[in-house]
Amino acid sequence: MKCKICGTENPDGLKYCGRCGSPLSPVSEMPMVPEGGVPPALQPMRKAGRNMNLIIICATVIVSLIIVAAVIYFVAADKQTKSSRAYEDDEDEIELVSHSASKSSTEPQSSIDVVANTDLSDSYVSTKWLQGLTKQELRVARNSIYARHGRYFQSKELQEIFGRCSWYSPYRSEIPTSELNKYEQANIKTIQAWE
Repeated sequence: MKCKICGTENPDGLKYCGRCGSPLSPVSEMPMVPEGGVPPALQPMRKAGRNMNLIIICATVIVSLIIVAAVIYFVAADKQTKSSRAYEDDEDEIELVSHSASKSSTEPQSSIDVVANTDLSDSYVSTKWLQGLTKQELRVARNSIYARHGRYFQSKELQEIFGRCSWYSPYRSEIPTSELNKYEQANIKTIQAWE
C-alpha cells in the first residue's frame, strides 16, 4: 500500500507508514489531498501554527509598548529631577543673595545715611520719629524729599550725603511745590516746625 503523505510503498496490512509514520488506510477511507495543499489530517496543525504566529506578534507588540512607556516615563522623570535640581539651585542662589543683602544691611550706617534713605513721600512723619533726630538729621530728612525729586544741592555736605544713596540722580536746582504730593508737603512743614 502506498503512503499518501510521503509516497513510500508499504506492504499491505500495515496500519502506519514505515517511513513517515502516517496512518495507512484503504483508498476508500483515505481523504483526498488537494493538489499543492496540506492533507486534511495536518490542517489543524497549520491553524495552530497561524495562531502561534499571531500570539508571538501580539506578545512582541505588547513588550514593545511596555519598553516605549518605560523610556518615556524615565525621560520625564529625568526632566523632573533636572528641573527640581534647577529650582533647588535657584533657592540656594536666592538664599545666598538674601543672606549677603542682610549682611550688607546689617553693616553699621550712620544715622544721617539712615535718615537720607528714609522715604517720606507716602506717609506722614510721626512726632515720635522726629523727637529722636538731631538738627542736622532734621535738615537731611527735609532735603531728602527734594533729593528724591532730582534736586542737586549747593551744600557740599548735602551733596555728599545724598551722593551715597543709590536712588539719587540730581538734575535740577529747584523743585516747585506743585510737584510734591500731600505727604511730602505736610512732612516738609512738620520738619521745619521741629527745626
